[in-house]
Amino acid sequence: MAYQALLFCPDEKTARTVTQVLSELDFAVVPCTEPFAAVKRLMAEHFDAVVVDCDNEQNATLLFKSAHNSPNNQNSLAVAVVEGQAGVAKAFRIGANLVLTKPINVEQAKGTLRVARGLLRKGEASKPAVPAAAAPTAAKPAPAAPAKLAPKVTTSSVPTPRTATPMAPAPVPVRGRAGGRAGRCSSTRRGSRGVLNDGLRCLWPARR
Repeated sequence: MAYQALLFCPDEKTARTVTQVLSELDFAVVPCTEPFAAVKRLMAEHFDAVVVDCDNEQNATLLFKSAHNSPNNQNSLAVAVVEGQAGVAKAFRIGANLVLTKPINVEQAKGTLRVARGLLRKGEASKPAVPAAAAPTAAKPAPAAPAKLAPKVTTSSVPTPRTATPMAPAPVPVRGRAGGRAGRCSSTRRGSRGVLNDGLRCLWPARR
């Protein structure tokens, strides 16, 4: 499997040697000599390794930080190219994982970059396998919506109409004559003084 490496190295001779070593180890090399152009590519593309010439510490720090802050290259290997052993500590301080020293020795560079390739393979092996897509299942019919019940009406909430009770008719005064003087009478069955022939008792008995 081919890996991709971004190479930022303004020194043409060093860039040629590093490109040769990377190509022999199955790296596709993307050269870049301008720091801001390199940052732009780091933001847009994924690289398995970022190789930076650290002669300009400010540019090297910018590129390593950009790679670390990029969602595409947070886990990329940072390889620094430094001048002699004096620059090794500085390279690790600004974020490098591996260091190549100038002048570049091809065999030493191959050994260092083989380590880089081994770390990349180890990282790929530790990634969880992507599960296969599950077979599509038949869509289940949607459950029928429950029928809406009519609202219950309780008998207590409905007023019962009241039936009017018929009232007894008022007694009608009856006028009768007894001994030439009228008297107001009411109905009775008891025989007593002042009872008329038609069974009515006079309230005001007639004079004899």
